[in-house]
Amino acid sequence: MSRLVLGTAAFGPYAGQPALQPWEIIPLLRAAADAGIRWIDTAPSYGGAEEAIGAALAYRFPNEFLVATKVAADADYLTVRASVRRSLAQLRRERLDLVYVHNATTRVRSSPALDALRRAHDRGQVGRIGATVYTEAEALAAIEADLNVIQVPYHLLDRRMRATVFEAARHAGVTVYVRSVWARGLLTPRLIGDDRFPVEAFADAERIRFRLWTTWEQLPDVALQFALHDDRVAGALIGVRTPQELDQAVQAATRRLPWWRAALAATWRQNSDPKAWDPRTWGA
Repeated sequence: MSRLVLGTAAFGPYAGQPALQPWEIIPLLRAAADAGIRWIDTAPSYGGAEEAIGAALAYRFPNEFLVATKVAADADYLTVRASVRRSLAQLRRERLDLVYVHNATTRVRSSPALDALRRAHDRGQVGRIGATVYTEAEALAAIEADLNVIQVPYHLLDRRMRATVFEAARHAGVTVYVRSVWARGLLTPRLIGDDRFPVEAFADAERIRFRLWTTWEQLPDVALQFALHDDRVAGALIGVRTPQELDQAVQAATRRLPWWRAALAATWRQNSDPKAWDPRTWGA
């Protein structure tokens, strides 16, 4: 089974492109199934992705994938209860395999959203419960709240989670999935000059590319291999829109990061502020 997770944020309107339709998603899901990918990660906020995925799964793949979706961390009990019911209907599932408290804070243990998910679990509507977070403190709070899964940002330019979170999760028996393995496009050739990122972030991307002796075209593969190199990581989310993009990621994931690149990456130190990688600070 592949350690890749099919992320679907790009299934909605993305970078000026229209949302994918169910008939466009089906070839992508077929390629994912053939590659051994079993998890799909989605959310109600992904521009109709839940409904399109639900239609594609019901038509061609009723039993081949597990689906993770999300509820808002700041939602009240009744709102989360309604969100779960809506996701069940849109995804055409009898049970949601995994539901995250999305953008959870350090107060996740006492949140109405978590209480509502635990009640939904007791009713058989939800399987596992997790949290998506941005900071180490939020990740550790989610682990202490006895959740099953955490989803954290982790890539060549942001390794905060490795120092404490990965080991704490391992000791607690909490599954770790990582996202943003391409730093939201910065570790790819296509976003050079994007003004969402500070100048020092682009400088860090160029420095790590040079240090790892790779080209901009090869850097996405190296970045994905880095994210999967730590065995405490159960899987990595990838955001793709075509079977061709998926195939490139699958091929990269089958190759382990060479020992010498792993050693060079381990000793590299970033210049940019880690807070630059939190989208909640963009435009502030």
